[in-house]
Amino acid sequence: MFVYIVSISLMDDQTMSLCQEQLNRVGDTAPLTENCFLVRSNMKATDLRDYIKDNIAPSRIYVSKVAHGAAWTNVMVPNSLIKEWYGDAE
Repeated sequence: MFVYIVSISLMDDQTMSLCQEQLNRVGDTAPLTENCFLVRSNMKATDLRDYIKDNIAPSRIYVSKVAHGAAWTNVMVPNSLIKEWYGDAE
C-alpha cells in the first residue's frame, strides 16, 4: 500500500466528516489537521486526486506520496499510527 498526505480545502457547505467518510472508501484514513489527512491506499496519487475531485469536490486538493523522512507535532492522530503507516509504505 502507498501512504499519502492529502490536503483539502472544502467548500463552505462541506464537512470534514463527510470528506473522511469518502476517503475511507478508498483506504485507511487518519486526520492530521483540520484539512489534512494521512491516507493509506492502493491507488496511485493521480487516481486518488481524481477520486477526491469527483466524489468530494473541494476547492483545492494536494496529494503527495509519503517518502521516508518526516517530522510532526500536535497532529490529531497518535504518533504510533503515523510511524506504523510510514514503516509499511511502499
